[in-house]
Amino acid sequence: ENAELRAKEVEKDRELKKALADNAKLVAAVGATKEGVKYLELGRVADNRVAEMEKRIQMLEMKLQDSDKEKNAQIESNARKNKLFAGIISKKEDTIRTIYAEWDEANQCNHAQITSLEDEMVSLKEQLIEAEKY
Repeated sequence: ENAELRAKEVEKDRELKKALADNAKLVAAVGATKEGVKYLELGRVADNRVAEMEKRIQMLEMKLQDSDKEKNAQIESNARKNKLFAGIISKKEDTIRTIYAEWDEANQCNHAQITSLEDEMVSLKEQLIEAEKY
């Protein structure tokens, strides 16, 4: 009976040691799992932050592209306006040249007429002086 009791106690002791070892393994596994969960959570938080940053970068890139498009549109608009104004200025310059040419031509005609009238006046004075002599 003693040997049987002793054998049962040894068996119970072995089972208890095995249970304690299994329990220690479970505690270690739970601890590792908690650490793992903690690191997984930290990883998720980091992933979320990276995703947020990527979204912000994409938004900033889109804003930059929109800004570039607006600037390019403004540059094109200004170029069209400059071309239009250059055409208007060119037409005005042509008009001024035409007016100046006409004025210069009229001025030369007037000058020729004045010279002709002056010559005629001199001729008439000479004729008057000749007529007064008689």
